[in-house]
Amino acid sequence: MSPIKLSVIICTHNPKKDYLDRVLEALRNQTLPKEYWSLLIIDNASDTPVASRWDISWHPAGEHLYEPRLGLTHARLKGIAAARDPWLVFVDDDNVLAADYLENARGIAEEKPFLGAFSGKATGEFEVPPPKWILGDLGIIAVRDLEKDMFSNMYIWDAVPVGAGLVIRRTVAENYMIQSRLSPLKQMLDRSGTSLFSGGDTDIILTTLDMGYAIGRFTRLDLLHLIPKSRLSKEYILKLCEGNGYSEQILSLLWKDKQFVQMPWHYEFALQLYRLLFESYHAFQKGNRRIRGRRRAKQMLKKSGLL
Repeated sequence: MSPIKLSVIICTHNPKKDYLDRVLEALRNQTLPKEYWSLLIIDNASDTPVASRWDISWHPAGEHLYEPRLGLTHARLKGIAAARDPWLVFVDDDNVLAADYLENARGIAEEKPFLGAFSGKATGEFEVPPPKWILGDLGIIAVRDLEKDMFSNMYIWDAVPVGAGLVIRRTVAENYMIQSRLSPLKQMLDRSGTSLFSGGDTDIILTTLDMGYAIGRFTRLDLLHLIPKSRLSKEYILKLCEGNGYSEQILSLLWKDKQFVQMPWHYEFALQLYRLLFESYHAFQKGNRRIRGRRRAKQMLKKSGLL
């Protein structure tokens, strides 16, 4: 059997120079020899061309690509279409991979052929100390610790991979690409500009499960997620919650009667009452913004004739 190879895909729009510098330096220092992985940087309509600012000639299989349509999904699909290796690794422009990340990812793919998508733990490196009110909810900004390996053939939260450093079979990614191009619903999940929709990652995971593969998270895979000050404000978190609610409404329609189930309204009402009485006003606010996001999605669906 030929050795497993990886295509590393970085999708970026107007990246912060110091962040992307660190991302690329971490990739340059990977313990996995470069003949086992390629590098694709997808410039998603940046104001200044990324290729003119970052030289990746250090990688023999490094390539800059340009995607003029703004949106994370468009950028990912560009990368999927260009990838030639059997496994893809999505690295955000604020993800600093541990030196052995790619080597361990390749090892996991070889050891567990039943997997379709997996990731590891994402440790936050904060520009400023995070406020106390967010410490118990860092998962909302994709900072997730991991104490032991978890994998499942169902949508179980502890086993659900994070989008940062996501490793995915190319066959799964190509299926997701075909469906995304054909489905108006999936196109509504795209994150672009200042929107904070988050359904794309979940849609990829549900596609993986629907194809009969398992998902997982592994302690061997570690990365630093660089978090700027702007992502620690209450308004940003509330906007993120609204985007999550919007995405959840779309996903519940896309994956009706499958692995993704939306909470009934009366459960949500009871949960909101509990948050207000026993948790905090901030938790209550987050719940309200999720509800607002779902309402927005319903309005958009009705306007588009999809509901």
